[in-house]
Amino acid sequence: MRCSSCSPLLDRYVEGTLPARAMLEVTAHLRACAACSALLDELKVVDGLLQTVRVPSPVPNFTFAVMAEVRSLPRPHRSKFPALRALGVYVVLTWGIFALAYALGGAIVRAWLAALGTLLWNAGATINGATASTLHAFAPGGGQLTLFALAVLGVDFAAVIALFFIYYVVRPRLVARLSESSEVL
Repeated sequence: MRCSSCSPLLDRYVEGTLPARAMLEVTAHLRACAACSALLDELKVVDGLLQTVRVPSPVPNFTFAVMAEVRSLPRPHRSKFPALRALGVYVVLTWGIFALAYALGGAIVRAWLAALGTLLWNAGATINGATASTLHAFAPGGGQLTLFALAVLGVDFAAVIALFFIYYVVRPRLVARLSESSEVL
């Protein structure tokens, strides 16, 4: 028997699970080979150590001591995202951009606002049983300001859709790609 065929059998030899013929062959090889005998001695030491492993018991008041240590640590810094301030800046910038575009844009911006306003006006007439007269109460005459406000709401709706798409479609793909590239490194 060769060392390459004997060494994989040594675990089962120590456990005594080898067939009788294989046990005899391994025993004969161990008498003639010092390297395999040394490996067998190491396996016996490891098995002996594994059998003497004991489960440590926790010290008295372990939970109390750990919780006291946790309480003594400084509180983690909570990032404060100024959501209200960001919303205010967004509203001011959006209305400012639309007002500037309306003032400077001429006929194209007015036509776009009119088309968007008509679309939203007609769609709003059927939402929750509302009629055109209900919407008309908020904006008598369907003035430019109403169309302007509807345009801002349309942009807000498009922004929400874009954020939803980015968060639930683009972000998971980006995370997956970044984790793949970090595994390569």
